[in-house]
Formats: sequence, structure tokens, C-alpha cells
Amino acid sequence: MTAWSTTVPAGSYVTDVVAWAFFILLSLLILVVAYAVWRRGRNNSIRKRLAARSPIYSRLLAGLRSGTPPPDEEIRAEVPRRDFGILELFLRDRLAAADSGDATPERRLAEACGFLPFIRKRARGGRGWKRAANLHALALLRDPADLDLFRDAIERDPRRPCVFAAAFGLARLGEAAETPRIVHRLYNPAAPNRDELLMVLSTFGPAQAPGLLEFLRTADLPESPAGVLADLLGIWKYAPAGEALEERLAQARGGELKIHLIEALEKIGTRATCERLRPFLQDPDFRVRLKAVNALERLGGADFLDDARALLADPVHWVRRNAAEAILRMGDVGRQILKEAAQSADDGPRRAAKMVLAENQFKRIRWRFRYAESVP
Repeated sequence: MTAWSTTVPAGSYVTDVVAWAFFILLSLLILVVAYAVWRRGRNNSIRKRLAARSPIYSRLLAGLRSGTPPPDEEIRAEVPRRDFGILELFLRDRLAAADSGDATPERRLAEACGFLPFIRKRARGGRGWKRAANLHALALLRDPADLDLFRDAIERDPRRPCVFAAAFGLARLGEAAETPRIVHRLYNPAAPNRDELLMVLSTFGPAQAPGLLEFLRTADLPESPAGVLADLLGIWKYAPAGEALEERLAQARGGELKIHLIEALEKIGTRATCERLRPFLQDPDFRVRLKAVNALERLGGADFLDDARALLADPVHWVRRNAAEAILRMGDVGRQILKEAAQSADDGPRRAAKMVLAENQFKRIRWRFRYAESVP
């Protein structure tokens, strides 16, 4: 009998390995299922406790907003230390929105029951994600007494979640003077993270637009943060920023910054801005040309008709389409120009004009190239 045809004994090494592997996998599967069941039960329990305690917390807050606030002893009795986790969830739900209004009643409730000193102590001595969570909770409560804690965290803490939470706290307190420090710690040239910057700086709100405008004028400001500031000033429609945006646009080298500056000028610019934007219709980056097309049509109207007509021959399909749409929005004169272009021997203008006219006729909402869209 040959070696490879020999039957393996039942108690052999191979059989034992297979049996143990199956046992380990089965055990892991059981543990995973058990953890999922436990986690779901725990989450349901937390939701039930939150639903049961929310009316109590709402009643206490209503009293704090009125002229007859409840005494601290009553607040401590209603919010024992074991319920601090539930109170934190309740406060997060109420204060998470950037426009949540005055947080004084919530802060007074947290201070009276001992929750505010509790998380402040943990934020000072904690590390990593736990410290970041406590810093974020303090940021939502917006206590000016925590300014030094936020400044220390953003200056010294090497962990990015803690830096982000501290920056969020400074922004919630309206410390526009800290914008350079926030940008310095959050901006990462190796891994562009403009969304984080936009999230934090937008928390300042339109009231802090003058401070952000002064920072935009900084000569050595990198392009990515400058684009974020331009987006915010445009979204807030802060008209005094128009001149600074035009100056920055004239100095811009990267296409990404030009895109955001032109988009901001589209919102807050005037008819006089058109002369500053016209040169960008010949920019090498087609995305910049897209933005310039839409901005000039919005600011210049029919005065931009000749420029838009010339763009029907642009080598990039998306620019031709946006130029055709801009011409169509200029009324009967624009429609006549598109009808003439639809009969042109040049394939590019003809196809763009035909498609835009057909979409307008049948009321079709087309998919738009993302660089042609404005920031909401």
C-alpha cells in the first residue's frame, strides 16, 4: 500500500487541528452574537432611561429659564451622579446645533448638579478619545471659564481628536482672535482636511466675519485655509469682503483656491466685479472657467453675452454646456443665439446648444458637474 493512500487514523494530528479550529471559530461566532445582543439591549436600556429622564431635565431647564429657578439641592436630587451619562446625552441633543441659542440654562443645570465640574476634571486629566469627548461636551456648554483649558489643549495636546474638540470649543465661544492658532493646528498640508476647517470655522457664525476677513488678508496664509475662509464669507454674504477676495484672486496660483474665491465673489460681488473675473475665462484649469462662466452670468447678465457666446467653442464639454445654459438664461436674445449655434457646422457648439434647448423644452433636470454647483 502506498503512503498517500493510507487512511488517516481518527485520533491523528490533522483531525485534532480541524476539530480545534472548528471549535475556536464556533466560540468566536457565539461571542460576537452574544456581544451584539448585549450591545443592543444596553442601547435600548439607555434609550428608555433617556426617555424617562428627559421630562425631568426639561422641567428643570424651564425653571432655570423662568424667574423662579429651582434650588441647587433639588437639582442635585433629580440628577444624581449615576445619571451623568444620561444627562450628557440629553444636553448633546439640545446643544449640538450650531445655532442652539443661549446655553446658559443648560450650563447652569450642569453646574448645579455637579456634571460640569466632573467633566472639566476629566478633560484636564484624561487622554485620547476620552479627553476629546469631554472637551467636546465642554464646548457644547460654552462656559467662558474653559477658555484656558481649550487654549492649552490646542497648543499642547498632540492628539488630533483633542485638538479638534478644543478648536470647536474656541469657535463656539466666538474667539475669532484664535483663528490663526486653530488653522495652524488643524491644517495639514500632507493630508488636506478643509472639511474639518470648514466645520470648525463655520461655528463662529456671521457675527465673526470681520475677524475672519482680517485673517484672510494675511500674506502667508496657505491656499487651503484661504479657500475655507472665502467659502464662509460667501455663504454669509459678507459684502465688505469683496475687495479682499478680489485681491486674493489676483494673487492666487492654484486652481482650487481660484474656484472658491470666484464662487464667493459670485455671491457677494457686484457688476464691477465682472472685470476682475473676465480674465479667468481663459484660465488653463477648466474648473476655474466653469466657475467664471456662472459667476459672470449671475453678476453681469446680458453684458456677459458676447463672452458666453465665445465659450461655446471651448474645448471642454462641461464649459460649453454651462456657457449654453448661461446664454439661455439671458432671455429671447440668448435663445436666438442658441438656435443659430444649433445649426452651426462646428460640432462642439452645435451639440451643446441642441442639448440645452432640448432640456429646456422638455423640462429635464440634468446631472451637473460638481464644480458647476455652488456651496449651499
